[in-house]
Amino acid sequence: MLRKFMNRSFVTSTLVLLVAIFLALNVFMTTVVRDAQIDLTEDRLYTLSEGTHNLMKSIQEPITLKLYYSEKEAVDIPQVRVLAERVKDMLGAFSRISDGMVRVEIIEPEPYTEAEDEAEAAGLTAAPLASGEVVYFGLVGTNAIDGQEIIAFFAPEREARLEYDLASLVDRLNRERAPVLGLLTDLPLSSGPGGMMAAMQGRSQPFVMYEQLLGNFELQELGPELTSIPEDVDVLMLVHPPALSDTALYAIDQFVMGGGRIIAFLDPFSEMSQVNGPGGEAYTFSSAASLGPLMEAWGVTMDGSKVVADRQRALRVGFGANMPPMDYVLWLGFDNRDMDGDDLVTANLNYLQMASVGALEPLEGATTRFIPLLKSSRDAMLVDFQEAQFQTPPDELLRSYKSSGQSYVIGARLTGAVKTAFPDGPPPLDADAQVEPDAEPLSDPIAATDNANILIIADSDLFNDQFWVQVSDFLGERLMQETSDNGSLVLGAAENMMGSNDLVSLRSRAPVKRDFTRVEDLRREAEARFLPQSQALDDKLDQIVQRVDEIRGSGMGESDDGTLLVTPEQRAELQRLLLEADTTRKAQRDIQYELGADIDRLGAWIKFFNIAFVPLLVAGFAIFLAFRRRRQMRMQGTQGGAIHV
Repeated sequence: MLRKFMNRSFVTSTLVLLVAIFLALNVFMTTVVRDAQIDLTEDRLYTLSEGTHNLMKSIQEPITLKLYYSEKEAVDIPQVRVLAERVKDMLGAFSRISDGMVRVEIIEPEPYTEAEDEAEAAGLTAAPLASGEVVYFGLVGTNAIDGQEIIAFFAPEREARLEYDLASLVDRLNRERAPVLGLLTDLPLSSGPGGMMAAMQGRSQPFVMYEQLLGNFELQELGPELTSIPEDVDVLMLVHPPALSDTALYAIDQFVMGGGRIIAFLDPFSEMSQVNGPGGEAYTFSSAASLGPLMEAWGVTMDGSKVVADRQRALRVGFGANMPPMDYVLWLGFDNRDMDGDDLVTANLNYLQMASVGALEPLEGATTRFIPLLKSSRDAMLVDFQEAQFQTPPDELLRSYKSSGQSYVIGARLTGAVKTAFPDGPPPLDADAQVEPDAEPLSDPIAATDNANILIIADSDLFNDQFWVQVSDFLGERLMQETSDNGSLVLGAAENMMGSNDLVSLRSRAPVKRDFTRVEDLRREAEARFLPQSQALDDKLDQIVQRVDEIRGSGMGESDDGTLLVTPEQRAELQRLLLEADTTRKAQRDIQYELGADIDRLGAWIKFFNIAFVPLLVAGFAIFLAFRRRRQMRMQGTQGGAIHV
């Protein structure tokens, strides 16, 4: 009896002790390590990056962040509720990392209150609900000198970019002045598709990339008649520039000689330039030679008559209603295998989309260091730019495709020593150059620099919305959802050249585009196998249709009931041709079926593995364990019997 009582006391004491440990552990976790978390996502989207830590620790003056969140009204909107908790957690982390220099206030703007008036006055978006109520879910940031930045509404579609959106807002408030980016372009970036005329009629909006540049930098747009680069310009960005005069080239040359940094997006054929320009006209020129002698001085060259075709990186494009989507080898999608993982501009990028790109090559004897940042695959070749200009159909390009086995450089960084392209001094001023009356004459050239830093990308179509962003209307505002990292490349390059690298690593922390590489390989192999047969059948069908038309044209008219009047021989030939056409179309359908057969078989195996194989494996393992245990019990029973005897 005493032993039973002691056992019960021991069990009770153990349970009480476990409950006490559990409560103590909960209190400890809540008060001491409440912000500890384990991020199991592949891209660590829920872990603040080193760049964010650096930004928060660099804050010298207080920054106030007011989160206006209608918690009661959002109770039935799970997406908003979950995102709101993440926003709160991230803002709290900002405050802790910055040692309180980031002050966070969470405000519920209830209807008809002063808080609601503040949210509305700041420009936050009130999202209407079916009940007639509205939800505020935005942020207002202010600094000590009355600077203000807002996020009008935290759209769930932007969750993958949340850290960047918040960190960049804090960074803008922390700057003494916005960095100045000089922009020289002949593309209608500011007016959008349709040019200035369409913009004046209210039919167009700026390209999203231009809005992003405008929101992150103080943008100074320069014209081709420039005679010098303004002193406050930190970085000069050239985007498909026009043919420049010697005076303008000299200004760019001396900007580099004086320590200025260049980002150039040059193009053998800019498909984006085919939209109407500022005056309503369309451009067709190549910008590969726009910089003239500067490219030679920098130690790089690009053939303006050739574009890179790449079968492995081709985008799937539909050309016409009657043609199924096919690989278009002139529109390319690059993943991180094609990018330099050591350079800050490309290290964190996942996916880029471009069109009709050029190939960069270092010049023999160049004094600069040529560092490739972006390359094609080795299943690539160079084709005449007119293949892009006249939109040669994808199947024709594939049939004539002959890989060079060479990888082509599409983006590169040039660093090191550069000599001026104007050793004989400044050129005479152009007659049409716009010079201020009190402007100083062109100075004697700076002969050389040892610290040139130039980025060149052989494409400008990456600025086109269709290659990197989906734009939708959200409560009267344009909501952008990135489909590739083109924006991260352009903005990150500018920030890197300005010496601010903390935000560069944040721009591309969106989910990676992950292709089913085995499926893509099967599809390409099938297309390479069946395209010749498909083309032969197409040609045969065209011949049949042409012969049928000839017979109809040579007939004797139509009878009263609309029947075609032909000779018996012609009627027999028509019947044969129609039967042959049906047979040809059936053969075409069979080829289309065969194109996807290997992929369907792979899909069936994957389904079997996911649905049946794993459960069967688990069941088999359980049966094995049961059999093994039963065998062990029999052996133990046999041994026990022997001992008993």
